[in-house]
Amino acid sequence: MMPNATKETALEQLVATAIRAPSGDNTQPWHFVLDRGRNRIAVYVDEAKDRSPMNAGQHMAAIACGAAVENMLRVAGERGWEARLEAGSDAALAVISLEHAGEDGDANGKAEETIASRVTNRRLYDGRPTSPELLARLKSETPALDDVSTHWIDGPERLSQLASVMGRADGLIYSEKPRRRAILSHIRFDAACDAEVEDGLSVTSLEASAAELIAIRTMFRGPNWLFKLSGAPHLLGLRACKLVKSASGLCVVVAPEAPRTPYMDLLVGRAMQRAWLSLHASGLAVQPMMSLVVLESLLNQGDPKLMGSHGGEISRALCTEFRALIPEVGNGRPAFLMRFGFAPPPSGRTGRRPLSAVTTWSHPERAR
Repeated sequence: MMPNATKETALEQLVATAIRAPSGDNTQPWHFVLDRGRNRIAVYVDEAKDRSPMNAGQHMAAIACGAAVENMLRVAGERGWEARLEAGSDAALAVISLEHAGEDGDANGKAEETIASRVTNRRLYDGRPTSPELLARLKSETPALDDVSTHWIDGPERLSQLASVMGRADGLIYSEKPRRRAILSHIRFDAACDAEVEDGLSVTSLEASAAELIAIRTMFRGPNWLFKLSGAPHLLGLRACKLVKSASGLCVVVAPEAPRTPYMDLLVGRAMQRAWLSLHASGLAVQPMMSLVVLESLLNQGDPKLMGSHGGEISRALCTEFRALIPEVGNGRPAFLMRFGFAPPPSGRTGRRPLSAVTTWSHPERAR
């Protein structure tokens, strides 16, 4: 077991690593309960952090928590701790139990450095292909995690076909005002453009031109009929299409069709973070492209109000077309999708909420 004097700092340090994980629009929908006596960290979805339609069923939030768990497991291993992950009971999504496994590892090791520097890059990429050696290494570093698998797609012809579908999905996502309003609410126009805001997205991190930012602030807030009449959904779809075509490839995380449980979403998040960290360590830029995944999630919620008029029919057609282009999905479902490629560093990045805002001690009197 760990010496008592190191337990408190070790648990807090692991959570500090956990919160460097990505989350949709940097909502950080997690909470951690630290138990010093039993040397455990319980992971919870903070449902109040993201109630947007894109997070229907809290699926995206559970995926973000899975990425946070992957961070903790990696760093625990690097520091010489034996970490055991179990599905949570009651409301907890998962529980990590720690035991000392020998001498402490490097407190500033490679895993921690990669986790700390990982960032979303929304720039246009340069379209440079990845080498067979690099793709082979990425595949070897992302083996199947239980029933969740990771697939790598490259080649200009495949990317062009997928870009068309993904662009139309982006246009459809933006076509309904509740979804636009949710996206707009996470952009921190109230802060300095280049500020590393504690939550939400800094303006600079969007990689948008001045004209595009004006359009975002005006068109997103206007009436729905004007937004559609202006052709904005089509233009936004074309932008997404261009982003995909500029990539070197796509990474698709595939999960079983059933069960669609929160713990399965956690495994998706772990697989996604494994892939993202491998890409980042290899010098590649990464951006999630989740519109198709979100549309499929909305369809499965069964709430017509989430889809808008005729949205369900169009979404099903797009999801069917997308699956036909990715036979790797097989009998599963695409659970996470991101593009990767070569690009200059992003213009800005986001910060994180303080540790005190996302943690609770299960026995506060012991933590003093």
